[in-house]
Amino acid sequence: MAKIAELFGQRIGENPAQAPQPWKDRHCPFTNRTCDVTANRSDRAILDLEHSAVSPEDKTAIENLYGTAPIPVGICSIFTARQNEALGRPWIVCPKRMMELRAAPPVIPNAIRELIPINPGTKVRCWWEFKLRSRASALAEAGESPDARCADADSAVGGVADPEAVPDNRFFEYTFDYILIPVEQAEGQTHPKLIGPPYVLEVMTSSTRGGGLTEHMVDLLTLREQGSLRGRVKSPYTPNYRQVFERMLGQFYAKAEIAESWGGRAIWIVQDVLLDYIEQSTDFRAANYPASNAGNVFVAVFRMDDANGAYSLAFDRVLRGDSRPRGVQHPDFTTMLGLGHAPTRELLFDVLERTQERVRRNKPPNWIDFIW
Repeated sequence: MAKIAELFGQRIGENPAQAPQPWKDRHCPFTNRTCDVTANRSDRAILDLEHSAVSPEDKTAIENLYGTAPIPVGICSIFTARQNEALGRPWIVCPKRMMELRAAPPVIPNAIRELIPINPGTKVRCWWEFKLRSRASALAEAGESPDARCADADSAVGGVADPEAVPDNRFFEYTFDYILIPVEQAEGQTHPKLIGPPYVLEVMTSSTRGGGLTEHMVDLLTLREQGSLRGRVKSPYTPNYRQVFERMLGQFYAKAEIAESWGGRAIWIVQDVLLDYIEQSTDFRAANYPASNAGNVFVAVFRMDDANGAYSLAFDRVLRGDSRPRGVQHPDFTTMLGLGHAPTRELLFDVLERTQERVRRNKPPNWIDFIW
């Protein structure tokens, strides 16, 4: 059964006799501020007490316990056993549970610091949710400022556009979780000078799919056990690990290569459960990517340890390698794109033939027959 593992930083164990104070305060212990979920979902991340699954009695009980101020959907992690797994584990669903760099001085795990070659004592500026757009043969827009534009160096001679240049319609458009850049600031300067290089940090946590979050959160807030939903059906929400992996792949190679071209590094911060899913579903094998490798891809893996009634985030290992083949002997990360397991054609035919049971069960078919 999928269920909430941590709410407002509190590991869910036995049902408490009274509401923990962090629940009443809507407090996040990982940022030491009021929980704002992911800071980019606005009111969509507020518990809806008008939801059809919330009874009038539960709404009254919650307002009596926590007041009428909005309650963020402060779910840090969910506990679930994936298909083909015997034991359940907590999956982090809020990126702030993994790492958050929006308050100075930020808490950066030592394992991450060791991957960023910035000298101690250097002043650093950190941007978050920074969007960079650039077209190969047009103007570039940096961040959200329409004034930060530059002419394309490849299509200009002496600052004048070359009329003979062949238009290149390729473009770069990505948002970075965090960009850290060393800076220096002279006395009297309003803003420091960027001296670089830039270091990109990407935090890959899972989202959820399916319903049930409201019902389970209401169960916890009203101090009762999280129940199954819809009669015998277990709670349908699970980590959306396929989506987060696909989102990761959509950025993984581009960000590793652009950071390298800038003279810096892109570091991916993932949980071990996601890495396990990648290994089980693709041709990727983490053991082939020791930290001692050369390469432009850095993956810092963390795990959730269960000790003394709480989950603690612990560093697990670093993976390193090339984003694409470069004529070297060690593997590159394109193995993530390869097939991990190949079902036989006989299995495909067997499953397709069994779909005919839909008709025998008076369900509409999901096929048609026609003459080619």
